[in-house]
Amino acid sequence: MKNRNYFGIWNLVIAILFASGISYGQGQCFTGGCTFGGTNYPSGTFSNPGPAFVTVSTIIYAGEYQLYNVTTGVQYEWSYCTGDGAASAAGEDLQLTLFNNTTGAEICYSDDYCGLAPKIQWTATFSGVVRVLTNQFSCLTNSTSHTLVWRAVGSTNDDCANAITISPGTYTGNTLSAAADIAPTCGTTDGTSGGLWYKVTGSNSCSSFTASTCGGITDFDTKIRVYTGSCAGLTCVDGNDDFCGTQSQVTWSYTPGTTYYILVHGFSSSAGNFTLTLTENTNTSDVTPPTFNCLSNVTTNADPGSCSAIVNYTLPTCGTGAQTLYSQNGNNLEDGRISNNLWPLVDADDFTIGSGCWNINAVTASFLTISTNGSGASSFTINFYSNAGGVPGTILNSQTVFPGSWTTSYIGTNYGFYFNNFTFTLPSAVNLCAGSYFISIQANITGSSSDFYWEFSTNSTYGSNGLNASSSAGPWTTNGDNYVFSLITNGLTGSLTDNCGGCPTLVQTAGLSSGSGFPIGVTTNTHVASDANGNTTTCSFTVTVIDNVSPVLDQPTLATINSQCTVTSLTPPTATDQCSGSITGTTTATLPITSSTTINWSFVDASGNQVSQTQNVVVQDATAPAPDISSLPEVIEQCEVTFIDYPTSTDNCNGAINGSPNVTFPLNQSTIITWTFTDNSGNSSSQQQVVTINDNIAPVPDISSLPEVIEQCEVTFLDHPTSTDNCNGTINGSPDVTFPLYQSTIITWTFTDNSGNSSSQQQVVTINDNIAPVPDLTVLDDVTGSCSVDNLTAPNATDNCSAVSVTNDAILPFGIGSHVVTWTYTDDSGNQSSQQQNVNVLDSDVPVPDQADLSDISVLCKLDNLDIPTASDGCEGSISGISNVSLPIMSSTTITWTYTDGSGNSVTQDQNIIIEMPNATVTQNLATLTCQNTNSGVTYQWIDCSTNTPVSSANSQSFTPSVTGNYAVVVSESGCQDTSECFLVDYTSLSTLDSEVFKIYPNPNDGNFTLNSDRDAEIAVLDMSGREIEIRKIKSGSNQISIDALADGIYEIKITSKDLIYFIPIVVKH
Repeated sequence: MKNRNYFGIWNLVIAILFASGISYGQGQCFTGGCTFGGTNYPSGTFSNPGPAFVTVSTIIYAGEYQLYNVTTGVQYEWSYCTGDGAASAAGEDLQLTLFNNTTGAEICYSDDYCGLAPKIQWTATFSGVVRVLTNQFSCLTNSTSHTLVWRAVGSTNDDCANAITISPGTYTGNTLSAAADIAPTCGTTDGTSGGLWYKVTGSNSCSSFTASTCGGITDFDTKIRVYTGSCAGLTCVDGNDDFCGTQSQVTWSYTPGTTYYILVHGFSSSAGNFTLTLTENTNTSDVTPPTFNCLSNVTTNADPGSCSAIVNYTLPTCGTGAQTLYSQNGNNLEDGRISNNLWPLVDADDFTIGSGCWNINAVTASFLTISTNGSGASSFTINFYSNAGGVPGTILNSQTVFPGSWTTSYIGTNYGFYFNNFTFTLPSAVNLCAGSYFISIQANITGSSSDFYWEFSTNSTYGSNGLNASSSAGPWTTNGDNYVFSLITNGLTGSLTDNCGGCPTLVQTAGLSSGSGFPIGVTTNTHVASDANGNTTTCSFTVTVIDNVSPVLDQPTLATINSQCTVTSLTPPTATDQCSGSITGTTTATLPITSSTTINWSFVDASGNQVSQTQNVVVQDATAPAPDISSLPEVIEQCEVTFIDYPTSTDNCNGAINGSPNVTFPLNQSTIITWTFTDNSGNSSSQQQVVTINDNIAPVPDISSLPEVIEQCEVTFLDHPTSTDNCNGTINGSPDVTFPLYQSTIITWTFTDNSGNSSSQQQVVTINDNIAPVPDLTVLDDVTGSCSVDNLTAPNATDNCSAVSVTNDAILPFGIGSHVVTWTYTDDSGNQSSQQQNVNVLDSDVPVPDQADLSDISVLCKLDNLDIPTASDGCEGSISGISNVSLPIMSSTTITWTYTDGSGNSVTQDQNIIIEMPNATVTQNLATLTCQNTNSGVTYQWIDCSTNTPVSSANSQSFTPSVTGNYAVVVSESGCQDTSECFLVDYTSLSTLDSEVFKIYPNPNDGNFTLNSDRDAEIAVLDMSGREIEIRKIKSGSNQISIDALADGIYEIKITSKDLIYFIPIVVKH
């Protein structure tokens, strides 16, 4: 059994720890365990378990221990909990004790973490070997098998934000449980395994750091990357992979006061133990050139009246001497606010830099301290912030000042504290330019006996009051105080600095000095800065001087150029430029110029500035061409002239010019040609030439005697005889008759040439005809007609020679019956033939109604007379119809009309008769009944349906009964009556409404109105057809209704509430 007092003490300890808010995560780390010793089983040393539990052994006895390699910063767990995959003998109460195996010192103890099973969780504070001892409570041994598991959860510096601050020395770590890091590529790239982060800040000038994983316990392929900046915005310094075998090393020159982040991780997925060695190399050889902020390029116009510009520029300097940049040092020995790292508040106050850019090298501040000389702080943290609208914004610079970098001076005592002025020398200068900022100063101490209070002043001239925040990231709250501090600077910031101090020399190697006259164009100015170790930085910038003044014309107006025929040369005008001197004009005109035009002259100086002017050119030509021959010879030819050589002339400008004739060749008649000579300017002259063409010989027939032509009936065509003419060649004869010929005759053929010369010859034509016409049909078809035959179609006959005349002996028209007609055919020569044809006249057509469809007859009450319809008969004309009904007609029916002709042919036709009763349709609106018949002359009588008796004085179109009942209306119109259906008017379901129950205003309206109601209800908007347009709910009281999307018109608001329906008409007019 376990000692109850011992057990109770541990329960009390655990209760106190949990009551105090301390959480131990997934395991325990108490003290008071078993003593160092035991039996080693299993033998060997365990390493690198990874983030998942692995089994140490399944047969561990109480009283046995194992050895494990651990790495600083890695969290380890040893467990007998079944939930972690371990196992204890049933009912056994086990204990675990962790020792430093080298010193034997107890580190952690666990008992009863999960039931009776123990579990240790511990973050390694050193790298080396530890011992884990298993015992049965209390510190007993046994030979029962137990399963122990362990794992490495991870390192505290697994991400950049938790980077461990280190100084030159040796450190060990383990990346097996580290999360993968995503960081900017820097000399090498990310791996898939995780890494650990460290940070270092140096304070020496001209020094460097070397970070190396070469040697030590490093057992995997490592990489190293180094950055500056912040974890949210890292800037690469350098990185390395495989500097010494598969290990890495990086050396870099550092800037004093700048924090550098070091990431150690594996190549690809490699992970394991490593040794990180950081060494500082002070006063190393200076290979860093001076810092030289180069000047910006300058562009300016030339000075007025000059081809250059005086340009001044300011070269960078190294500063202007120490001075106080800003001070809030009044009212010393006032009270102060606590400002140290043991309290949750950070104090800050604002300051302003009026102009320029400054290097802040030191800060002074007054503190109330417990000790006389202000001792007790291990360091001070000084932050400079942007001003984010009256509160500290982004941290622009953060520096930690260590002992030796500050001095104090005792001021006096107040409130039992000592006032001391502190002067903090910053590890590196803070460069700030004109603007508004905030500063915070916080003492870093280890005990409340060394509290530091930042003194404040009641002087209100220092600007806005100070602020508090729970961390340097805010949010900030005004505390009403002005803190005492001042900023010390070595002067205006020069952009010429060197990493090892001293002021570099600056020498100009090209270009012109400040204040010189810079010529038109680009001048490159080069300056070289050299430090004491011969390192140099070269800066080049340009000064561009622009000539923006155009040349001035020497002749404001150019004289007009006048010339006959052409201009073959031009004299360019000139202009004068202030930089380029005399400039000769250029033009795009092309020589020679043969017509009047305007020339554009351009004058462009060396800088491209341009001016232009125009010059008129007038080219004249008033002389007509002169014919080369004074008189042209006459041309005499037979029949025609096909071509004549064109005469020529000579023009003073255009040279030889051919004449243009006023005729078209060939010529077939005598004429006088006018030749015209026209030059390019339109000047012209002319001369004439006589052309005589002769032809006085008649054509000669090609056959001396033409043969006689003998034909039957007619001659439709004869080949025209031909003749031959000396000028016109073959000429066809023209007959003195017109074809075809039907009688014998003598044709005279005449041959006439183009000049009217003619000859002729005759030809005999004989035509015979003695054959009678032949009918086209051997037997003529009988002709059959209805009622009568008014005309006959003549048959045809064909004659060998002429047309046939057709006659008959018929006397038309033929009446009903059988008839015979004789047809006679006669040709032009009197030859005749004949044939007969039978004609039969019948009557078999039925009459045809004159109206295809008879219109329906619709009357009120009865029909007293009818209009008799008619039909048309092909033989007898108009026939009246006979009906099958008697008048008057008292009910709707269909009449059948019959039409019959004299031959007994008949046809029938139907007509609908519609007898209508008066309209007795009734509509009901609540208790009001309204008849829909509004015809003139209509009378109404409302009756009580229950008694079928008239209601006294109820003779109007609308009727509102006074009592509940069923009612109908008897409508009388045009001598007949009809009664409506009965309607129930039930006053038990209708509430009585006074005028204030529902009220709408304004009315008319534009679609927006107020509806006052004394109850909740539903409203519907109805148009004049009763269609519901919109439905919505209303509440008791005043309701704002909008239906302004509706068109102008009359609408009805239907209001429904329980058993109540109410209608209100409204008028919408926008």
